[in-house]
Amino acid sequence: MGLSKRGAAAWGIVLLLVGGCGDPDRERAEELFRQAREIHRRGEGDEEQRRQQIIARLKQAIDLAPGLHPARVSYALLLADSGDYKAALRQVHRVPFGEPRKARVVALASAGLFQLKRDPTLVDDVLGALSEAGGSLTAADRFTIARNLCEVPPGRIPGPVDAKALRAGIALLQELTAPGREVPGDYRAYLGLALLKQGRRAEAAACFERALADPDLSQRDQIARGLQALRAELEGK
Repeated sequence: MGLSKRGAAAWGIVLLLVGGCGDPDRERAEELFRQAREIHRRGEGDEEQRRQQIIARLKQAIDLAPGLHPARVSYALLLADSGDYKAALRQVHRVPFGEPRKARVVALASAGLFQLKRDPTLVDDVLGALSEAGGSLTAADRFTIARNLCEVPPGRIPGPVDAKALRAGIALLQELTAPGREVPGDYRAYLGLALLKQGRRAEAAACFERALADPDLSQRDQIARGLQALRAELEGK
């Protein structure tokens, strides 16, 4: 017994929704995306060559299926990682809200772009993305974002926008290094340096002390000398 016209139409819609009719471009794009993930997972060969192979597959996948948002976000992350922050933001702004890693790209790329443009709206973009990113941001991501907010380019005289960014960066570092969290001593040392920019010497000294407890701390001698100087200054008050 055959389907009625209405039944056939309804069944056709179901097939479209579940992919039953097949879309060669979409299927090829998904295969390219799978290949890109597999190349990343294996981590074999020269790093730059591997990166270019991943980028080529992601770009092909996006060209074939512009709506394959996970591939576009992965491409945007690679762009942000290479310092092409504007291109990363252009890509990710074509992805609808709800894609889990979109906020991660916005936070990383906006913070990186802030280092170049010092636009106060970028600080707001970072803060908004941080509130949405949740678990998609790693500790290393958050540290990178905080550094880009805290650091002032050489030769620039800090102004109100730099003070705003510094406050945001310090808050992020404090959250990242909260008691009970296991993070590299370098994170705590950098928080100490950021606090010094605000004149908070006692808090900076406490950060340096905690940082020095990490046997893998880089620039250990510099941090130890800084702590010694801070102690002498604080005790001399």
